[in-house]
Amino acid sequence: MPRHLLLILLAVSCRCSHLSTAHAASYTFTPLDVPSSITTVAGGINTAGQIVGRFRDATAGIGHGFLTDGTTFTTIDVPGATETLAYGINTAGQIVGFFNAATGTHGFLTDGVTFTTFNVEACGSSRLTPIIWDERNFITKDTGKCFDT
Repeated sequence: MPRHLLLILLAVSCRCSHLSTAHAASYTFTPLDVPSSITTVAGGINTAGQIVGRFRDATAGIGHGFLTDGTTFTTIDVPGATETLAYGINTAGQIVGFFNAATGTHGFLTDGVTFTTFNVEACGSSRLTPIIWDERNFITKDTGKCFDT
């Protein structure tokens, strides 16, 4: 390669080398630990930054759901459940997940006050893994649409 082409190529490379780093994303890692828990797992986040998930308490190792805004943690327990796991939250603040009880595994939807429960079998699956679809409707990964809000 002629020397002048090599110098031009080198100059262009140096001139353009900043472009790949100019748009590099910057992220901040924030630990998420429910107080007095032995494990904490985030399940979903909405556009307002509200996070839901599950944790095991340090006393009995029981699984509970939680909601946090990054400062305050609110425990989510379906009445009568032996374990509650929250997996998704939409822009309206509605939370979806599943719970275990003496009658088996069931799905739930809550607005933070009222719990609506439904049978997993009604969704055509022996396990429920809800996810959020279009920030308004909830579906399950395995079976398609299960519950509309």
